Amino acid sequence: MSINFDRTNPLNATRHPVMATIATANFDAALSAYQSVLEYELIETTTLSVEMAGHWGLAALAGARLALMRPKSGAPVFFRFVEIANKTPRGPACGWFALEICVRDVEALYQHLIGSKGFTPFAEPMPLAFTDRVYPMQCKGPSGEIIYLNQVRGSLPDIDLPIASSIVDHLFIAILSAPDMEAANEFYSDALDMTVNERHEIAYKTINRVHGLPLETLHKLSTLGGPRQVALEVDQFPGLANTPRAVMAETIGEGILMVSFATKALDDASVETISDQPASFDTVPYNGARSVVLLGPAAERTELIEL
Repeated sequence: MSINFDRTNPLNATRHPVMATIATANFDAALSAYQSVLEYELIETTTLSVEMAGHWGLAALAGARLALMRPKSGAPVFFRFVEIANKTPRGPACGWFALEICVRDVEALYQHLIGSKGFTPFAEPMPLAFTDRVYPMQCKGPSGEIIYLNQVRGSLPDIDLPIASSIVDHLFIAILSAPDMEAANEFYSDALDMTVNERHEIAYKTINRVHGLPLETLHKLSTLGGPRQVALEVDQFPGLANTPRAVMAETIGEGILMVSFATKALDDASVETISDQPASFDTVPYNGARSVVLLGPAAERTELIEL
């Protein structure tokens, strides 16, 4: 199986999330947890180059340890880990909030996570209120990242959902917490040619647990993607986001640092990028693919990769 992005694979099609980058202060423990608990495969460990660190707008991270992992299924959707010195979790702030991964048997996985090193479930698995085809569980990972582990039992009437080919398979939805949900919707509609599929207001228990709110507190959210696809969820941040965007962008704590999406033509993206020009990387998993990094409305880093 290829260790690079695969332009012929539907999982690397336009608008799909193809990589998540986790900042971790305990690099070895994070890799060990993903390998032993989620059965992810380690592809390589290396160091973050000066060129790539500058491309991210984080020159100070040059030389940091870097690792690339993928699910046991071999799906060309990757987790990337970068070592940071700051051991303080980013906390309940704006930015990338969670990652949704498809799994084969969520109840068995829940039992496996109990007492494991690295992953802490918030609660037992529970089917969604409006459908029994999605059976999720939420947990906190070794670097404070929030992971939704979703067992899919079939597609929805308007949405195709992935069926896991390994115990824990690939990322398929990224979740953003934004100070202005509608502004974030507009930003990603332009950047990734996405459309808003749904808007909801629900008692979002994971948000409430993270922010210490009553479990029945309502929150607004929207979903975006392409035809019959959801690739991004945007949640309205449950509080005032008064920290200046530039300050948030420079504050790198543990957690989800960046999410990468596939796109067909970088030159068509009418959004501001951190670096002036796209960069081409020969390292895995890029294999020469060009990339740009955006600073989104919640100061989140979003990479667009031309596939």
